[in-house]
Amino acid sequence: MIEAMLALRSVPARPNAWVLASMGVALAGLAALALAIDPSSPSSAELDVARTIQRVDFPGWAGFIALAEFFSRPLVVGLLGGVAAVSFAMRRRWAETALLLGAVLVWLPKVAISEIVSRDRPTEATLEILRAGDGFAFPSGHTTGAFVVYGALLLILLSSRHRGNPFCLSGAGLIGLLLVGAAAGRVVLGAHWPSDVLGALLLSVAWLVGLRWAYLRFRPLQPTPRPR
Repeated sequence: MIEAMLALRSVPARPNAWVLASMGVALAGLAALALAIDPSSPSSAELDVARTIQRVDFPGWAGFIALAEFFSRPLVVGLLGGVAAVSFAMRRRWAETALLLGAVLVWLPKVAISEIVSRDRPTEATLEILRAGDGFAFPSGHTTGAFVVYGALLLILLSSRHRGNPFCLSGAGLIGLLLVGAAAGRVVLGAHWPSDVLGALLLSVAWLVGLRWAYLRFRPLQPTPRPR
């Protein structure tokens, strides 16, 4: 244990200016967005953007959105994140385990913000509803959960000593595509407004920046592979 503590990366004991600035900008943007939106009806500009997104259509688009929507469901995200956390815990990789558990906690501020803003979801009178959502709309829960949990997995991949191999690069690319599809899918399905997704992204960025700092601060040094 002492050796592991001595092997911590040389990350400042307190968040540096970059970490604080990134979190501050994301949270300020989230607060400004929450204050700007009308909880009962979207602006005409946002309505136009949402309808434009719903009109997007090219070969494979519907299947891509359906796949991304499945993997962004809270149950699926929680299950995959839980399996990954248990896997890391069984290998005594406590920093990775804590990172994934910390990712799940983003649900607390998400629920609090939703209750405060109390924004209505799209209706048949405004958008085509392919999959109706439950509860308040802002910020998008599917998008928040997917971005933070899969973002945490992406951080682990990109921080590992194997980050340059094809498997890690392919995994990072797939996660990136999944997140794009998850964000777009919430509007395509008529479950959220674009600003709901944007709010989720801002919350996710703030949360992930903080998690990244804590992860790099408390993760033991990984040995550098020796050249063969």
